[in-house]
Amino acid sequence: MFNRLFGKPKQETNALTTLDKLNETLEMLEKKEKVLVKKAAAEVEKAKEFAKGRNKRAAIQCLKRKRLYEQQIEQLGNFQLRIHDQMIMLEGAKATTETVDALRTGASAMKAMQKATYVTYVCMYVCMYVCMYVCMYCQPKVCFWGFSLLYFHLCSVARHTAEGC
Repeated sequence: MFNRLFGKPKQETNALTTLDKLNETLEMLEKKEKVLVKKAAAEVEKAKEFAKGRNKRAAIQCLKRKRLYEQQIEQLGNFQLRIHDQMIMLEGAKATTETVDALRTGASAMKAMQKATYVTYVCMYVCMYVCMYVCMYCQPKVCFWGFSLLYFHLCSVARHTAEGC
């Protein structure tokens, strides 16, 4: 009852399952086309037999059925063309999606690296300035030792405060 009112919930479509479904449909249409080509050829043979037997009405009927089969073959060809177009567009969209996902992942990694680099540089510069300020009076040569500066500065600040340097 609720399915009639609200409709069935739509299932998630995946690009690979859709491509598989389109391939199956394409194969089915090709098989139908082969069967119709055989039927059209059979109708031509029947028409020739009826023409030899001087049965024009039956020969014309066979040719009309052949023309109907040819119209169906043309229609199937158009369906196949549409399916090929759909497959090409789906593959292009899939490639675009994968490219965008890769670019997004790369951008987030780059952003994280830039953030880490920024924090590292800020930390280093703050340490250098604190070191220069604190160590101006006692040991300025220690200020260029890298990332261990913060620990040295904190210890140095404590020592300067304690010693009254």
